Amino acid sequence: MTTPFPLLRLPRLALIPVFQQMETSDVIAVSLLSRKANYLSKIFRKLCSSSMNLLVGKDHLYITVYLSNGKSVPLYFYTKGVPHLVNVMFQEKTFTHENTGLTATQWFERVLDVTNCESIGQLDLCGSPQLEMCDTFGQVTKLHKLIIIFGCSYNFAKKSLEILSAVTTEISLSQIPFETREEFQTFLKSNLKYLNIETSTFPKFKFTLDDHECTEIES
Repeated sequence: MTTPFPLLRLPRLALIPVFQQMETSDVIAVSLLSRKANYLSKIFRKLCSSSMNLLVGKDHLYITVYLSNGKSVPLYFYTKGVPHLVNVMFQEKTFTHENTGLTATQWFERVLDVTNCESIGQLDLCGSPQLEMCDTFGQVTKLHKLIIIFGCSYNFAKKSLEILSAVTTEISLSQIPFETREEFQTFLKSNLKYLNIETSTFPKFKFTLDDHECTEIES
């Protein structure tokens, strides 16, 4: 039986070279251990990310962090156990509630914090592990492209759109999270430059002249 090494009890001068030699994924993994570990990770190895891509599924999150040095780090979080289909090469970068003690929302917040990332390149919403994750989206100051995929829960899609439409100019919808035409037209008045609506997923939807007059976006 091995004895755990008290890494976080080392003197600060001893911790500096340890963190400097870590791979980026290891720094992120250490930051997930506790609030103290997260604090020390940011002090001794400040990560600088240019942006990240995020896919939100019903039972998992997939993040690709793009660092300022041109490298990228893939990270996975599963709300339950890791599927057997996950490639062995990526298992060391895969996290769960069981091995972190964090919910999907808490894990996402911690990754945002330790990577100092405020910009998301592309956000795909395929499902909703937790509705409160929408509140974390409020920390995002810039989003290039938002994609809401058919099958994403109505409430999660609607709340996410309300929060993120203020910081993105490009949106693609495979479902319409609006109850009335008036809600849809109010949405069209937001600061959008590009809107793509996959009408094949809801053939009854018709884009009317009144809708077009509400906005000057490209269709």
